[in-house]
Amino acid sequence: MRARSLVSCFAVGGLVWACSSSDAGTLQGPGGTSSSSGSSSGGASSGGASSGGTSSSGATSSSGGASSGATSSSGGTSSSGGTSSSGGVDAGAKDTGAPDTGPVDPLTAARATCVQKINAYRATLGRPPLVQWTAEETCTDGEAKSDSESGTAHGAFGSCSEHAQDECPGWPGPPGTLIVNCLAQMWAEGPGGGHYENMASTSSTKVSCGFFQTPSGDWWATQNFQ
Repeated sequence: MRARSLVSCFAVGGLVWACSSSDAGTLQGPGGTSSSSGSSSGGASSGGASSGGTSSSGATSSSGGASSGATSSSGGTSSSGGTSSSGGVDAGAKDTGAPDTGPVDPLTAARATCVQKINAYRATLGRPPLVQWTAEETCTDGEAKSDSESGTAHGAFGSCSEHAQDECPGWPGPPGTLIVNCLAQMWAEGPGGGHYENMASTSSTKVSCGFFQTPSGDWWATQNFQ
């Protein structure tokens, strides 16, 4: 545990970001957490964190492949003089019961876990569940990648049409485990905490969970709300 400094950011006139730093007290976790919001509700504030130490800015999508299968068969018989017959089967494609090898998202399970955990926390407050925002998952992955490369939490905030964002910078994997631990740390902030308010907000109807693994092996996980 160590004290971390957070940066709160909010939109001014929908165009300019105004930021102020504040003492975040103590945060636990291997990489820290960060949050940002373009708008606030219920007095929500947003804070941020960066890998190793936390900093934040303001704010808050992948797609899975589809598969299709086809079968074809033909059979025919012929007879001559009623004494001989022959049958044949088309050597075309057969349905083996297995999906074809279309694009597979290796983060499908982690994304689902992310959304499920956020909704489980919201349910404790009687808040409606958020829809998994699959259309922006690839974009959210890109924001996580960009932030990891710049070393700045929320550096790419707003790129995916989100109005609020939480981020887990520089956490050890696997992603399905880190997201559970990171979301627990965020929710533990309680009312008034930037991450908590983003997760609990009634102004959001959907959430996109993005992930990126750095060359060193750690992960950045971004949650975009809209």
